[in-house]
Amino acid sequence: MNNIEQTVQNKLVADYRKSYPWAAEFSDEELALLCPVSDEDIKAFIVGKRSQVITHMAEVDDKILDVKREIQDSQDVLDDPRSISEAQSEARRDISYANNRLRRLVEEKEKLFRVMVEFDAYERSPLTEAEREDAKQKIVRLIDKIQELIAKYREDVELLEKVRDNPRTPSVDSREASNDIVYDNIRIYGFMFEKDKLVKRLKYLGWDEDDKRSR
Repeated sequence: MNNIEQTVQNKLVADYRKSYPWAAEFSDEELALLCPVSDEDIKAFIVGKRSQVITHMAEVDDKILDVKREIQDSQDVLDDPRSISEAQSEARRDISYANNRLRRLVEEKEKLFRVMVEFDAYERSPLTEAEREDAKQKIVRLIDKIQELIAKYREDVELLEKVRDNPRTPSVDSREASNDIVYDNIRIYGFMFEKDKLVKRLKYLGWDEDDKRSR
């Protein structure tokens, strides 16, 4: 995975982890399978970054113009026969400092230009056959894990329902059990939704019954 794609993937994983309560059950690698990078994600990232770079380049251009004006002002002092020696010495120092700043600004602009070229030339590499097979195996293992999580949380819900419905359960504990049931059901629905997405991805990657028997 190249730098741009990895950057986008990291952001998707971070956003997913913040957004969904069941994300705590998964590693970053597993979350990357739940929120894979799409071409649209990369395009949106590049558009946003290009806009930032263009803005930055404009700011650098403004600074370069300012420095060039400073250099010209100092040069005017040097060219003026009426300038005293102290003023000319200060002008030379100012030109030296300004030229150093100008060099750094030009280097910064060149770096930004190279970033723009990288964005313009970006082309996402297709999965190799080995990468495709690896992705299928990882997805299958994640589906198995999700099935186990669904079963676990359904057991939790059944136990909590017994606590909630027990007439001897204090009202405070009963309300807490009801709240926990809601949260667990949210997780269950989330797991089921993600499982369905993973199954579709498996089919897209070419998973079939022979693959299942080879596991």
